[in-house]
Amino acid sequence: DYNNLEEDTYWNPTYGDGAGYKGLSARYYTRYFNWIWTNLVDYHIDINHNHNWTGNIKAGYESQKSQYYNSSATTTGFPANYNVTVPSNGSTPLEAFGTNEDYTVASLLALGDFSYQGKYVVSGSFRRDGSSRFGSDNRYGNFWSVGGTWNGQEEAFFKDINWISVLRARASYGTTGNANIGNYNWRNLYSYGIYNGVSYNYNGLGGSAPTSVGNPSLTWETNKQLDLGLDFSVFKDRLSLTVDWYNREATNLLLDQPTSLTTGFSSFTNNVGSMRNRGFEVTLSGTPVNIGGFKWDAGLNISKNNNKILALVDGKDQVNGSFINRVGMDVQTFYLRQWAGVDPATGDALWYTDGTKTQTTTSYNAAQQVAKYSASPKVFGSFTSTFTYKGVSLDGLLYYNFGNYIRDSWARYTQSDGYDPSENRVASQLNRWQKPGDMTNTPKYVFNNSSNSSLESTRFLYKGDYVRLRELTLAYTFPTSLISAAKLSSLRFYVRGTNLATWVRDKNLPYDPEAGITSQTNFNITMPKIFTAGINVGF
Repeated sequence: DYNNLEEDTYWNPTYGDGAGYKGLSARYYTRYFNWIWTNLVDYHIDINHNHNWTGNIKAGYESQKSQYYNSSATTTGFPANYNVTVPSNGSTPLEAFGTNEDYTVASLLALGDFSYQGKYVVSGSFRRDGSSRFGSDNRYGNFWSVGGTWNGQEEAFFKDINWISVLRARASYGTTGNANIGNYNWRNLYSYGIYNGVSYNYNGLGGSAPTSVGNPSLTWETNKQLDLGLDFSVFKDRLSLTVDWYNREATNLLLDQPTSLTTGFSSFTNNVGSMRNRGFEVTLSGTPVNIGGFKWDAGLNISKNNNKILALVDGKDQVNGSFINRVGMDVQTFYLRQWAGVDPATGDALWYTDGTKTQTTTSYNAAQQVAKYSASPKVFGSFTSTFTYKGVSLDGLLYYNFGNYIRDSWARYTQSDGYDPSENRVASQLNRWQKPGDMTNTPKYVFNNSSNSSLESTRFLYKGDYVRLRELTLAYTFPTSLISAAKLSSLRFYVRGTNLATWVRDKNLPYDPEAGITSQTNFNITMPKIFTAGINVGF
């Protein structure tokens, strides 16, 4: 891949934003280059040439290199001549910036599988990965896997059991590596001159300052995963069941670790601990009805995942905004002050002083933060259904999500109780407290409010449970007898609706539940309703 981007900006000196600069011109240049090289040797084995003992072996080498380069120059002070617009024509240099990055990864790999009469299959793999995102002493990691499958329907004693189509048991265990961090997190980085409007120059000479803390001890994050599975199908595949259970443990987690602000930095990247994900997924599919030209196919998927932090550096909690990492808890656990409502006598905001919820306070700072509620769903999945009668079909997909909480991070402004009167507000602010005795969850409105009533707390925490009609398609497929004269092999008309309806458990939730666990994600467009009509033609 090769991308080359050049951008020119010019603000004229006579009006608009450019007037304050007496004209401004900027030129940006960005180049991105990435290549991937893969070499594999594949060898097939058939011992005795009777397909009883067969195998496939692969070995190879993979490598990738990415390079990024960016430079820009900005100047101000231009004459009122629209033919003079490039940065070199400006009288005053404002900023010059340049950076370059590169990233390299190389891997040796081998994998193979062996089968006996299709009944028993064993497989294995090994790879050695090297990444430039780690220091020279920790650059390489070794990862492997082993697995086995038993296809019971191929056994001789199953041949007379006609109602069982598939009986398969699966098991595997292995490790994988993760290097999903910045390209230079292992190195101390410095900025020179002027960067992002900050000057590091001194006394007329070029200067520099550290901009990130490196960690040469960084090493690969390792994921160890055990998978167990069962596939079962009966009555000529009319009813099928797939069950998967997994236990995934990640060690040497690559995360930002808080550090003392006296260092000049708030955090640095480190291998901070370990975490476990354990859960299951069940998929049931079948054809409940198939009679007289009418057919109904249905499928149900259920997934459940339990997350738990097993270890952190020195066992210490790590707070990141409104979340906390604490040993024994979910990685997406909220860490918030507990909202206690509104004092009906005064209209003041109330918080619980601690997690016992036995006392309240009107002081935001006197309330303790409590690790409670998680943004991770307890259960999620989907339901599919297809009805077919002759050439008419109706397909539907429902998606559901239960057991998590989401927080409205923009409520500081949209439900500010007067803190920021220039911002638009949601309709619930009309239900504010107005006189003694009012029972409401919205405090009194105070112009330029300083009570902190709209700061982070469980006031803006909502249940994230929802069911969504993700897709609905109505179609008609013409019979071959009607279209063969037109030299067509197939003809299908359809209309489709996407995200047609959503049922939300928490009626106070002011936005789409899929917008994100911290709300509107900077007001990006949420899931839209889409209507589509189309024709599929085959010749």
